[in-house]
Amino acid sequence: MFHKKLIFVIISSFIIAAAFADEDKISSKDRVKYIGDLTIEADEVVNGDVVVMQGDLIVIGTINGDAVVSFGDAFVDSGGVINGDLVAWRGKISIDEHGIVAGEVVESRLFDISLDDPSFRMKDEFYEEKEGEEKEYEADTDVRLGYNKVDGFFLGLTIPKSLSHGILPKITFHGFGGYGFSNDRWQYNAEVDKWFFEDNILEFGVESHKLTDTDDNWIIQNEENSLAAFFLHEDFRDYFYRTGFGAHISQDIGSFLKLKVKYLVDDYDGTGNNTNWALFGGSIDFKPNFGFMGEGTVIDEGMMRSVIASGALKLFRGDLLLTGTAEKAGGDLQGDFKFIRYIFEARGYFNLGSHEGLDFRLKLGSSEDDLPLQKYFTLGGISTLRGFSHKEFNGKQMALLNLEYRLFSEERPSHLWFLKLFQVALFTDIGSTRLEIFDDFDLDYYETDVGIAFMTKSGDARLNIARRTDTGEDPWVVTFRIEHPF
Repeated sequence: MFHKKLIFVIISSFIIAAAFADEDKISSKDRVKYIGDLTIEADEVVNGDVVVMQGDLIVIGTINGDAVVSFGDAFVDSGGVINGDLVAWRGKISIDEHGIVAGEVVESRLFDISLDDPSFRMKDEFYEEKEGEEKEYEADTDVRLGYNKVDGFFLGLTIPKSLSHGILPKITFHGFGGYGFSNDRWQYNAEVDKWFFEDNILEFGVESHKLTDTDDNWIIQNEENSLAAFFLHEDFRDYFYRTGFGAHISQDIGSFLKLKVKYLVDDYDGTGNNTNWALFGGSIDFKPNFGFMGEGTVIDEGMMRSVIASGALKLFRGDLLLTGTAEKAGGDLQGDFKFIRYIFEARGYFNLGSHEGLDFRLKLGSSEDDLPLQKYFTLGGISTLRGFSHKEFNGKQMALLNLEYRLFSEERPSHLWFLKLFQVALFTDIGSTRLEIFDDFDLDYYETDVGIAFMTKSGDARLNIARRTDTGEDPWVVTFRIEHPF
């Protein structure tokens, strides 16, 4: 049932983004708050469904139906009752111990395929964990649904990682399996972990996998990319097939530091696009897979043996995040590839007062020896150099700085109700993939752009207007996002 609700939420969100509606719409059957926050007071009874768009829902009274929240959080306070399902899409759910939800409780992202390689980015759960909170993992099986230019539609099931529901004490099994309809390809990732200690967890694990993989999750996540591919005929990622096995050891130090070493043996195979269908945008085609290197380009295929060391450090209660990765392939490890690749990233999110904030990301990448194509660094387009074309620049080195200055206010004129939707951010991006960037600093090596973004108060939906600062063609780029760019 809740998957139908999520589809409804997505479609409704697109409609609402295209046209303004009255702030409240109430009928005998349901109560719909299209824009902003909604509170069901203690003496209120809603005999129907409640749908909240781009705002928070607080339930102190009673809802005799389902409650669906899109781009906001849901709170069921003490005495609050929902006699149906509670669904939050792109938001969190909190239920007081004296609150009641009779049906299913779902925090879900409809297009959420586990295709990302955890070797190259620490999981969001690590970043988002609050001080003093216990680690909690959903133990049930989830449906995975996605869409891209290689798999087409992907449908599968996943078993999330659960430290509290192992197959044996402190032994966990998790992973996913599914089928890509356009490439007629079954995929899976199965992992067994053994962990020790309750607080500073020490973990050993082994895995086997057969994946349609990508190195572009840092640019755009599966959920947003699947929506863009399905609706708008835009797939912003490039893919390869990766089949093999691996083992890892990791160590958590409190809730602020995570260290991990992983050994992988993988066969890499190239693939072209296997579908060109989308609901809209029929006059355009999906970008060729790895087409940024030229039409018909395929990855460097072969067997790779690699060791990957990664770490993540959270400072200032999560406002500053530092991550680093070093990957070594070939040499004593053998295999068809020989290279070393380093990635460092710093991300900061700081409020400077009640009406302004500063966000930044610094991402550096470097390599030694002959880097295979699938490991190249790319810049240009969404999340990177936003005033330039998608993956316009590529190379074996990378430096990128994203800087955003946010302006927002809790007090806005009531007669200009639509201003309640927005924060405004001024941003600039500076980046380069030239080989010389770490040997000789020269501003001529770098591309720059400037822009303005209009965002919802949560920052999850935003319209970016960016302009490159050189004299290149098509200097203006406009994009709509449902994720923060970094």
